[in-house]
Amino acid sequence: MGKGSGVGGAVRRGEEPLRRAVDLGARDAQTLLALATAEWENGEPDRAAETFGAVLVATGRSPAVLHALGRLLVWSGRYEEALAPLEEARRSAPNDGLLLVDLARALDGAGRTAEAIAVYRQALELVPEYWEARYRLGLLLSRTGEDAAAEEELRLFRRQQRQQQAEERRAGLERARLGEARRLLESGDLAAAAEALEGLAEDPDVLLVRALVRRAAGDPEGAVTILRRAVALAPEREDLRSALTAARLAMGGR
Repeated sequence: MGKGSGVGGAVRRGEEPLRRAVDLGARDAQTLLALATAEWENGEPDRAAETFGAVLVATGRSPAVLHALGRLLVWSGRYEEALAPLEEARRSAPNDGLLLVDLARALDGAGRTAEAIAVYRQALELVPEYWEARYRLGLLLSRTGEDAAAEEELRLFRRQQRQQQAEERRAGLERARLGEARRLLESGDLAAAAEALEGLAEDPDVLLVRALVRRAAGDPEGAVTILRRAVALAPEREDLRSALTAARLAMGGR
């Protein structure tokens, strides 16, 4: 999601029925979350933040929603404001590596560099594959004069990036099977969809479909586990983030 960029008329039109539904009394968490996501996608961060506030009320301040709100505030450059919801979410989910990465970004943006470095390191112990976080940590270490540590982090970042590129090329040969798995999922044949996914390289798209199959089969906890891996591989993809938030809400917001 780029700042202020929206994603075109299709998403903007999708926002209108959601807003009407909410205005008519549909205040359930999933509808409000869908509206907040559409507002964010359409480059309306203030409206999205307000709607996320309503989702917090509907969910009893779910850590998943606190995290989403914090991410929105970081994306908007409102780093100081982002710290409160992210810290609150951290108290409930101290071992959520993805949350810690966003907290580190907020700390960095707020000028709390030493704390940001410490939190990035904690996050990478939990999600070592999150190459973007390693890159940001390397830059912070370089900024503070820790040149040897910075070079090590950037070396690991470059290696991870090469590995991911190789995996993406390999996964490109398997798109037909992934498409078949999607078709089977949409038709409701979950067993066949799961079988079609067997052996596919675990790129973000494959992981997303695996997670959707798990959730459709009544296993939101399994879906959350898979989606965390997907987000670590492709942190810029908001469709993965939204699917993760929805799956977490399906298992009680944890």
